[in-house]
Amino acid sequence: MIKKLILGMMQTNCYVVYNSEKECIVIDPGANGQKVAKFIDENELFLKAILLTHGHFDHVGAVDYLYSKYKCSIYTHKESIELMRDAQLNLSFYEKSFTVDSPIQEFIFLGCSGS
Repeated sequence: MIKKLILGMMQTNCYVVYNSEKECIVIDPGANGQKVAKFIDENELFLKAILLTHGHFDHVGAVDYLYSKYKCSIYTHKESIELMRDAQLNLSFYEKSFTVDSPIQEFIFLGCSGS
């Protein structure tokens, strides 16, 4: 099952993907960790991982909050890690500057080739 949450000033689409065993992953948790956590807790889900499509502020703002609450794995492409560690690169300096301090594991995105 998939639940879409629209989060933050930038209206970022966040997805909570979960199964019948109540395991879930969160994709791009945006800027409102409390809203994501409320859905997880109300549905008695177990957060296994956070997946980040890229490192801009509107996609990663809730990572530290969710990590501190659930101690889950965090995955992103290796090129996004630098963005998350720098407020200038992740563009959060336009709003309220922040960096992601939680431990991040990189993964390789293979992508899809077009015709």
